Amino acid sequence: MAGITIAQILLSVVFACECVCGFAGFVFSPVHAAESAELPVASKWKAYAMAEELEGVLPASAEPPKQLEPAIEQAKEGDKEKESRGELLAAASLFNAASSEDTEEQQAAEDALRHAMSSPSRVGTPDRSTPENMRASCLPDFTKCPKGWNSHGVLCMAGETYTGRCAAEADLSDMSVEQKLAFANYCAVAFPCQEDCAQDFRQVCPSLWREVADGVCSAPLEYEGECSGHLEAADMSEESKYEWSIRCAARWPCDALPGHKYDDVCPKGWAIQLGKVCEAPPSYNGPCEHRAYMSGTTETEKKHFEAACHVDWPSTGAKCVHDYAAACPFGWYRSDDECIAPLMYSGCSGRKTFGMMTPAAKQEWASNCKVQFPCRGRDTCEKTYSTPCPADWYAFNGGMSCTAPSNYDGDCKPILHGLLHASIEEKTALEAKCQFAWPCAGETYASVISAGFSSTAPRLSTDPAQYSSVDGPIDSSSGAVRNA
Repeated sequence: MAGITIAQILLSVVFACECVCGFAGFVFSPVHAAESAELPVASKWKAYAMAEELEGVLPASAEPPKQLEPAIEQAKEGDKEKESRGELLAAASLFNAASSEDTEEQQAAEDALRHAMSSPSRVGTPDRSTPENMRASCLPDFTKCPKGWNSHGVLCMAGETYTGRCAAEADLSDMSVEQKLAFANYCAVAFPCQEDCAQDFRQVCPSLWREVADGVCSAPLEYEGECSGHLEAADMSEESKYEWSIRCAARWPCDALPGHKYDDVCPKGWAIQLGKVCEAPPSYNGPCEHRAYMSGTTETEKKHFEAACHVDWPSTGAKCVHDYAAACPFGWYRSDDECIAPLMYSGCSGRKTFGMMTPAAKQEWASNCKVQFPCRGRDTCEKTYSTPCPADWYAFNGGMSCTAPSNYDGDCKPILHGLLHASIEEKTALEAKCQFAWPCAGETYASVISAGFSSTAPRLSTDPAQYSSVDGPIDSSSGAVRNA
């Protein structure tokens, strides 16, 4: 023990205190005069200099700082921790007593150390206010057009001063966050800051954070907050997300505007005539004709019609929050670990394994391949009844037949026929009778909706569940099962 120095003792005590007590969350009192007044002045000065150097490492101040709420990983000191701290101080005293260099200088340092370390942590109500230096930097609001661009319907159009390399018109409504960031970088534009927009706490992760596992978020490189860059948000309520965002200098994405139901033939307020001709209302004073021929028009063409003619398609209500942790995209059939696309799908490969992909990677893939993943919940969303099959069911036979997922345990048969041409009232009745749901608006996409639009024929049965459950050869014109 003879070779042990004062510096080594100080370091050992500091290291041990950090392991047992934890520096964060404690407020230490300033060092007072040592109890022994008989020490030489030089020894006292050196001892206090060491104690002051130690306090420079510890979070102490003359004016006690505001106590911010502890981080998620930090536990408050209890009786067991206090007892451990006392045992640590006693052990440090015995350790020092065993040293052959028990000088007056060392004794003064020990007294100063003991006084500083034995001060209890300050307990009280945490201050939930957000200091100015902890406020989040500008987080882009991706629900709006870039700065200097104007919205026309769902399209963004550049102003006259734009000199970038991109076209002056862009449809950003179906782009993912990563794609919008790439668009901003390539086209030399910037999105406005979020400011005080309403946050969408239905989303799993904060703005610019990536969902790297089911309900697990990873911070971006530019995150400047003081919390961990790893957040398990799966079980967080909206209130806890709000409190976390205030404490950790982060925000959830702005609440997006509702989508438009482009599977409707006509714009809002326009009347459909024979041959999918849309007639404008008498109050229409836009720049276009009062009659539009909509037969065969695509979603993209309808978006341009909105922008050019100053009209809107009906709103979808609350926007679907997609579940990118789901095993397969919406409308795909799951076979073991592989997902199989509907026969009508003509985008990327029709067979895909998603087991090794993160939710963020699935979102990118879905955006590039023009598919959607299922919504997280269908209890409050606006339903769309134009799809051939219920949600999570797989369409085959040109959309005239539907097969249930493997976990279906409702009261109807797992294979139903002819649902495509059932009325909305019949489909609503089936939801209650068969214990399934039709998709939410925004959950479907073109290759799912486009399945089988052949002309219908009258049906003899008035019970759609009975009609759809009959086995036998299928009539090609109506989708009905012919009697043997």
